[in-house]
Amino acid sequence: MIKWQKNSLLLIAACFALMSNSVWADREIEKNFEVEQGGMLELDTDMGSIEVETHQSNSIKVSIEIEGLDEDEFYVTFDETSNGLSIEGNKKDSNWGSWGSRRVRFDITVPKHYNLNLHTSGGSIRVDDLVGNAEVDTSGGSLSFGNIEGEIDGRTSGGSIRVEGAKGNVKVRTSGGSLSIGDIAGDIHGRTSGGSIRLGVVSGTADVATSGGSIRIEEVGGQVEAKTSGGSVELTLSKQPKGHSDISTSGGSITAFLAEGIAVDLYARGRKVYSDFEVNGETSAKYKLKGPINGGGPELELQTSAGNVYIKKK
Repeated sequence: MIKWQKNSLLLIAACFALMSNSVWADREIEKNFEVEQGGMLELDTDMGSIEVETHQSNSIKVSIEIEGLDEDEFYVTFDETSNGLSIEGNKKDSNWGSWGSRRVRFDITVPKHYNLNLHTSGGSIRVDDLVGNAEVDTSGGSLSFGNIEGEIDGRTSGGSIRVEGAKGNVKVRTSGGSLSIGDIAGDIHGRTSGGSIRLGVVSGTADVATSGGSIRIEEVGGQVEAKTSGGSVELTLSKQPKGHSDISTSGGSITAFLAEGIAVDLYARGRKVYSDFEVNGETSAKYKLKGPINGGGPELELQTSAGNVYIKKK
């Protein structure tokens, strides 16, 4: 009887060990592909974070870390195309239960001059030091771009977006995070439903909007349109603007910092308006202040429904 119990316990322990090995299976996939500069990397995965960097070689190096998933639970396929490389990450069953820790991470190195089309249904994406276009989207993570010479198109349903240094037009959208945009040599189009927006130096036009946060704009060379439904707005013009600026908020104040010689046609509206510059002989008004500053120039519209407007000398 005792011997039978011991054998039963050993059998149960062996079963749990097999289950544990299955649940906690760790794998690493390493691949190397010869490609030409200027090609395209396409990556579509059901889960996992993605990090892409570059090198001077005509090759793509792929390193994939898979934790807690067997080959029959998550598998990766590679397809060498006439234009580059296509990678797919597929999970077999969406209902895994709650055992263990499951994680997938793609670390990829591509040629310096290359183009990217990246999608993940569950993870963050980061791209650095690329000369080429980057189209990326995730359903559950943040996006980060650094030193990109090309067009950027980024979308996320659940995270923040950061762009630091780009030569080309930038289009970014998030449903659940902030936008932080550094120096951009091009135009910026940004939308967020749940966070703040920060713009650094933008040489082109800026069109940004948020439903739930503040906006800070450091310097824009071209036309500016910025709207928020739930925060304050701060705008700095240290150089003469080349285009019309339209700033509005439904739930906060607006502060515009202008260099001494900035010439604009001002239209400011709020509960109260205060200006360090004389506008038709006035420096403050209730509800509205309209007129030229330093002889006039491009239009500067500052409108708030629930706050004050401040025009200050920088």
